[in-house]
Amino acid sequence: MGKLLVLLGIVELLIPCIMLFAGVVSLEGFTSTPIYTCMSIELPGYYYLASNISGVSEISGWCIEIFASDVVLDGNGYGIVGDGRGGGIAIRWSSNTTIRNVKVSGYGTGISLLHSNGSTVTNVEVSNSSGCGIDVERSSRITIESVSVGSSGREGIYIYASSSIRVANTRVNNNHETGIKLIEVASGIIVNTTVVNNTAAGVSLHDSRGITVVNSTLSNNGCGIDLSGSSGSNIVANNIVSSNACGVQFSGYSSGNTFYNNYFKNTINVAFTEKNRQNAWNTTKTGGRNIVGGHIIGGNYWGSHEGAGFSDTCVDGDGDSICDEPFVIDESNVDHLPLKAVLALTPTPTQPLSAIPTVVRYTTIAVVGVIIVVIIVAVLILLRRSRG
Repeated sequence: MGKLLVLLGIVELLIPCIMLFAGVVSLEGFTSTPIYTCMSIELPGYYYLASNISGVSEISGWCIEIFASDVVLDGNGYGIVGDGRGGGIAIRWSSNTTIRNVKVSGYGTGISLLHSNGSTVTNVEVSNSSGCGIDVERSSRITIESVSVGSSGREGIYIYASSSIRVANTRVNNNHETGIKLIEVASGIIVNTTVVNNTAAGVSLHDSRGITVVNSTLSNNGCGIDLSGSSGSNIVANNIVSSNACGVQFSGYSSGNTFYNNYFKNTINVAFTEKNRQNAWNTTKTGGRNIVGGHIIGGNYWGSHEGAGFSDTCVDGDGDSICDEPFVIDESNVDHLPLKAVLALTPTPTQPLSAIPTVVRYTTIAVVGVIIVVIIVAVLILLRRSRG
C-alpha cells in the first residue's frame, strides 16, 4: 500500500507536465488558447495557431489584432494568408508581446506594431505584401530577429518615430522600395543582416540618430545605405557594401556619422545630392584583422568592379595594411586610413548567417503519448511488486 501511495504521488506531480505538453498550460505560464480563424486578442496569454488561417476581419481589416500586453502569439509552424487586402497581424497599444514561428503572406501589410513597447518578432517569414512587410511606428524596445522579409510592394521593414530598435540575423530581399527604412528613429542596431536586391536603398536612415549598422551585407540594391534629412551620430562598420549603384548616398544634410572597416565596391562608392557635410571615414588605428584580411583596423576598403579602385592600386610601403596616402572623397570627407587590398581578397564581415527562419511545428501528441506510456508501465511494475 505504501508503494502505491508513493506512486500516486508521482503521478500527481506528473499531471502538470502532461497538461503542459498537451497545451492546457503553456510554457509562458498562461492558459493556452488555440486559434482556428481570424480574431482579436484582448487578454494576456499564450495563443497558438492550430491550423493555417486566411482572410481578414470585416470590422478591423486585420486577421489577428492584439490589444493586450504579455501575449505570446505562436504560429506553431502554420501560416496566415491574405488576398492583398488589409493586414496579417497587428499589435496595438501593448507591451511585452511576442510573435513567433509563423509565415505571413499576401496582405497589404504583413505585421504592424503601433505604440507597442518591449515586443519581439522572431522566427517569422513575411512575403508578398502589397505594402510594407513589417511596419513599426511610435514604439520602443522592439526586436526583429531571425526574420525573412521579401517581395513587398513597398519597404521590407519600415520603422517610424521609434527608439531602441534591434534588427538581427534577418534577411530582407527583393522589395520594391527600400529594404529597411528608418525615419525619426533614435537609437538602434542592424546587425548580422543581409539586405539584397531591393529597388531603392538597402538601408535608409532619415532624420535618425544613434543607429549602428554592423556585420551586415548590403548588395545589389539601388544604393547600399542612404542618409537623408539630418541623420547624425550613426555608425556603419564591418559591412560588405557591394554591387550597388552607389555604396553610400547623402541626400540631405547629414553629418557626424562614422564609417570604418567597410568593404565598398560599387559603381559609385559615395554620392552626394546635397551640399557635402563632414563625416568620419576611419576610426583610430588599432591592431586586429580587418574586413579584407589585413592586420590593422582603420578606414575602409575602396574598390571598383574593374579592380582599379583606390585600395587596389594604392601603395603600402611599410606593409601595415594601410594605404600610405589618404583617400579624399571631397574636402569635407577624407578616409585617413584606407585599407590596402590583399591577395585572394575575401571580405568577411561576420560569421556565416542563417537568416531565413526554419519554422518549427511542435509534435505534442507524440510527447504526451510517451509520457502516458511511461506512467502506465511504472504503475504496472509497482503494482506487480506490491502484490509479490
